[in-house]
Amino acid sequence: MKCHIGNTPNFALRNQSSICILHYQSTLETSFIMNLETHQSTEHKQSSMQSEGMDQFSGQRSASPPPFQFKNFEGGESTEAVKTDAGTPVLAEGGGDLLTDEQANAALAFYAQFPEDYPADLVKRLQGKLGIVATGTIDKETVQALAGYQKANDLPINGKLDAYTLPKIFAFGLATPESQESFLKGYLGIDFSTHTTTIEKMSAFTQLMNDQLRAVGVPPVKALGDPAQKDPAQFRFRKWKIAFNTDYVANHTDDQKGLDNIANACIHEARHAEQTFSMARRWAGLGLDATQLSNSLRIPLEIAEKAVASPFKDHSEQALVAGEWWDSEYGSGLSSRKKILSNYNENPTTENYNAIRSLPEEADAYRVGDEFSSALGDHRSKTEK
Repeated sequence: MKCHIGNTPNFALRNQSSICILHYQSTLETSFIMNLETHQSTEHKQSSMQSEGMDQFSGQRSASPPPFQFKNFEGGESTEAVKTDAGTPVLAEGGGDLLTDEQANAALAFYAQFPEDYPADLVKRLQGKLGIVATGTIDKETVQALAGYQKANDLPINGKLDAYTLPKIFAFGLATPESQESFLKGYLGIDFSTHTTTIEKMSAFTQLMNDQLRAVGVPPVKALGDPAQKDPAQFRFRKWKIAFNTDYVANHTDDQKGLDNIANACIHEARHAEQTFSMARRWAGLGLDATQLSNSLRIPLEIAEKAVASPFKDHSEQALVAGEWWDSEYGSGLSSRKKILSNYNENPTTENYNAIRSLPEEADAYRVGDEFSSALGDHRSKTEK
């Protein structure tokens, strides 16, 4: 994964010497601002015409994201995004390997580009998760085992720790089973019959999110009502707020399906808050101060200060994951993201929607939301027996 200043890759984000860090500190704000002024964000960064919730960088956006979609949401099932990798093979004839020799070699070449990102201790942890001998060296056995993990978890099958596989196999924060269970328990513990107004319902959901965000070290969010937005809930990173569609909350909390949809949206958007904070912690770990982070990522200064106080260690699993999210939203993936969003606005087909859902940070947030909904369904099935 490369870091880009403008459109020209000038050094590896994952492998920065002190000279590169100093150079990047001197150019980061300008680069970010140039990119952000054309950055076409997904739902957690959609602009609102209410001044309180406005997240516009330059006052203009040529593309806006699609409405938040759920399984079984309002009149039918949305189609799951199918994440594919060019040349993804089927099981090799006569054996259990998923990757051909050519593809396995391509995966090994991927790791060879950034050897500092895969120190022996990290590779051993990866191999331990894959159930193979922990040698500390990425070899063909490792990439084949990873391909098997990817197949089992509906991930692109390529043997690479890419933007889709990293946040799953090295899950942290809201993506861990412990956080999912805590969110589920918290949601089931809310007695919505005691919350009669829209404000009270929004407050209950915000408290649910903040309990989980605080537990994983992410600053809490504040609630905002915005009846004009398309989604039940939406993260506004510039204000560090969760905006609720007040009409949706008012009209869809008397039935279980409506409540479940809002809860799904809440954990999805809370994950976006965690992603944004993780990106700030990533750059804090590379030496940026709070003012630089605030100006560059357009987040409140107090949030940037918290990121500086808890930076990610370089070459850690969390730093690698956050780096992939940054690359998708602000780095080399920026042009592709803009095109994907524009395509949907011009032609809102299922295929173009799935392309948005397959953006790395969206795939991650949707996965977290879907895992919550699956756990919720399992819980209800057991209690009904």
